[in-house]
This record gives sequence, C-alpha cells and structure tokens, in this order.
Amino acid sequence: MVTCGASEGIFIAIKTLLNIGDEVLIPAPCYPGYEPVVKLCGGNVKYIDTSNTNFKLTKKLLEENITYSTKCIIIPYPSNPTGQCLSLNELKEIADFIKDKNIFILSDEIYSELVYNDKHHSIAALKNLKDKTIVINGLSKSHSMTGFRIGYTLAPKFITKHMIKVHQYLNTCATSISQYAALEALTNGIDDSIIMKQEYIKRRDYVYDRLIKMGLEVVKPEGAFYIFPSIKSTQKLL
Repeated sequence: MVTCGASEGIFIAIKTLLNIGDEVLIPAPCYPGYEPVVKLCGGNVKYIDTSNTNFKLTKKLLEENITYSTKCIIIPYPSNPTGQCLSLNELKEIADFIKDKNIFILSDEIYSELVYNDKHHSIAALKNLKDKTIVINGLSKSHSMTGFRIGYTLAPKFITKHMIKVHQYLNTCATSISQYAALEALTNGIDDSIIMKQEYIKRRDYVYDRLIKMGLEVVKPEGAFYIFPSIKSTQKLL
C-alpha cells in the first residue's frame, strides 16, 4: 500500500493491530515518533534498554520483556538515532523466538538502502515470519524525497485488507504527482542511493574518528546517517 510517507504507514499499521491496552515493545534509544502513535491508538509502550548490547535488540532482551499483553514488537533497523543494524543471524535468532507467538512485528526499514558493512536483511523474509510482519519503507531517505511524502507498506493480504480501511478515511491517497515522482526514482534513479551511501560512509568515518580522538565512547554506526556518542566521560569536567 502506498502511503503519505512512512509516518502514515506506521500509524495505519499500529491502528490496525492494536486493541485498547495492548502492549508494544520498542528497543531504545529510538525514533521518538513511535510512542505518541501507540498512545493515540490506545496501546501501552514498553521500552527495552539496548545500551548494554551495542544498541541491538536481542532474543535475551525479548525473553525478559515480553508479557501476556504484548501485541507488537517494533524492529527499527537501521536505527534512528544509533545507526545500528541487525545481521541476518541476529534476525534469525529473534525470528526463531517469535515465530510461534501471537505477536506481530512492525519492521521499520526506512534506512534499508543505507547499510554500510553488509546488505540489508528484512525479518519479513525469514521462515514463518512473513504472515506476522508489516514492513514500513519509503523514499524519503533512499532518494532524499522527504517533501514528496511517499511511503509504502508490505504486509500479508489479510492485514493489508484492514489497513486500507484506515488509510482511505485518513488520507484517501498519496498525491498522484508524488507517486509519479517516486516511480521515476525507483526506475531511472534506482541506483542513486548507492552514490549517497558512499558519501555517508566517508562522513561517518570522519565523525567517528573525531569523536574517538576527543575521548568519547561511541559505537560505530552500521547504517542510516546517525551517530550516538556517550558523554558520560564529561561528567568529571562539571
């Protein structure tokens, strides 16, 4: 389904999935736009602290945080604001743990074209996860088309059927002008993100090296265009 940016896709997915009181697990630190949507849709947010696992969601963390109320897990990788990614093996471990549970996955993959050390892997492609995963993506990051507001969702037909009901009464549709621009980007401009990625790698390496030389603790980003240094060491200067 084509949406008015990935943000609308996130809202529609959560609105479709949640009943009042349902719980949504979100690895933190994270994009601040998830929590308000969950609350607007009557759900409860439970943050999972990933600061001790290099900002990565793990099977162990899920084991410690899933409850009977858990309806959805948001998997936001590559991550805003940490720039971390999940490898195929890391995703498989999570998938094996979730596959038999009555829990849906919202996989926010808006930075999928900006992965530096490996290629992007979607949890939706793993065995037994396709029917319980909603993928969120768009062109704002891959082609710098933020103002065009074109996103899209990839989901099982039985979920999309109900997501369309929310979409058609929320926005009716994304503008036709922006949809044609997106079509051009995904055909004649399909490789534009590769050039962008190479430039971001140079900038990442420069910023990372400068932060390390400043004595700050920082995990080197594997994707997106963020870096998340710790400033704990500066406390001694106060």
